[in-house]
Amino acid sequence: MLPSTPPRKILIVRFSALGDVIQTLPMLTWLRRSFPEAKIGWAINEELASAIEGHPCLDYIHPIGRKRWSRALKDPSQWSRILGEFQQYIDDIKAVDYDVAIDTQSLFKTAVTIYFAGIKRRVGLDHNRELSGLFLNEKYISKEEYFDPAVHHMEHFAILAKAVGCTDLEYDIQAPPVPLEMESKISDLITSGLSSGKPVIAIAPGTQWVSKLWPEEYWVGLIKSILTKTDLNILMVGSPGDAALCGRITQTFSAGQLNGRVFDISGKTNIREMYAVYKNVAAAIGPDSAPQHIAGAVKTPCTIAIFGPTEFRRTPPFGSPVVAALSTEGALSCQPCHKKTCRFGTTECMTGITVDNVFSELIQGLKTCNISFSQSNSVNVTSVPN
Repeated sequence: MLPSTPPRKILIVRFSALGDVIQTLPMLTWLRRSFPEAKIGWAINEELASAIEGHPCLDYIHPIGRKRWSRALKDPSQWSRILGEFQQYIDDIKAVDYDVAIDTQSLFKTAVTIYFAGIKRRVGLDHNRELSGLFLNEKYISKEEYFDPAVHHMEHFAILAKAVGCTDLEYDIQAPPVPLEMESKISDLITSGLSSGKPVIAIAPGTQWVSKLWPEEYWVGLIKSILTKTDLNILMVGSPGDAALCGRITQTFSAGQLNGRVFDISGKTNIREMYAVYKNVAAAIGPDSAPQHIAGAVKTPCTIAIFGPTEFRRTPPFGSPVVAALSTEGALSCQPCHKKTCRFGTTECMTGITVDNVFSELIQGLKTCNISFSQSNSVNVTSVPN
């Protein structure tokens, strides 16, 4: 039963990962629409705080140093300091005096945080992962419902939002605004590395899950198709950890083959700047990972995500006018496995999606978005096909 008065202060809890943080952004919009006078905060890993910084619906950010503390725990001399920092973190949340917390992650680390912070209403998921249910006092969505491959994850968030009184649950996503100087910096960077002003396709091949990696030779084949069959430009995008992968892919080509049409900026942009990157491109291609969700959040015209071990209907990118979630789901009995490494060592769920599959979706998506480009037959494509 909902309280008779609307909440004054609401805490969203989503520590990680980046792609999941992006997919939680609609919660902010729902809460602000339903409770325009409320104060809204977010508890998040400190290295991801910039992903929500400056959001117009957000009043407080509570960055937690989990990764930093985990590294320091190896040194017993640091334990006292870590405990002090954790207590200060809890005190900072207590000081806001939240009425309700919405734990969209509902793991031990998130649920215990809001329990220690003394927040009376602790709303979360009923999957009881890592015994999180012991610290939550309002639970919705069973483990079976939560992992249903046919249900969009946004529906789970909507149930949690409705539980605290949200009424306007229209699906929408709003990314934090990018400062104008940052937009200009990224626009200039992209322009400086490409020899023509043709539309740009962002390719982000990296992911932290080995099972989500599309084969490098497939990326080479896709780039070759784009270079030889269209006049489109290509931007290689990724974190510092993805730079080696992007480098191996682009180094397959000679300078003459690239012809100033491929520019690698992997490892050269931070999280906030990635929003600006994807505002400057016509399409985004990559596995089920954070860059595709960023592309959706800033409404990149066409976003193509390649799914293997995860469900294409459950967590597709959200927000772009055209979203293509490619998957071989149904062809293999092991899908979706939710494993970071393939237990059979084949990653067949990823290799089953061909270069032609992705290239065809790209061309169709650009046409649907009315993006002007030329194909190898020199026909200028400017309109939606019949």
